[in-house]
Amino acid sequence: MDPARRADYLDAMHTARDNSAVRHTVETLTAEIGQIVGERQDLRAAGATTAELEENRRCLASAQSRLSLLLIERYLPALGAA
Repeated sequence: MDPARRADYLDAMHTARDNSAVRHTVETLTAEIGQIVGERQDLRAAGATTAELEENRRCLASAQSRLSLLLIERYLPALGAA
């Protein structure tokens, strides 16, 4: 991956991480995961370094973890409501 593209990619990932404080919905987080997966495919096709792929993997795992929490929050009845 050329240095300019790598820098743009890392900037976008850091911006996405900084925006993670924004309250996501299941739907917006699912879309974000799709974007991260697409970026991973682009990275692989471009011959990205192990470090670049690892950074992407961490972003993907974080987003998937947040999605799990949102799904639990959505579908698990509140304990106090019973």
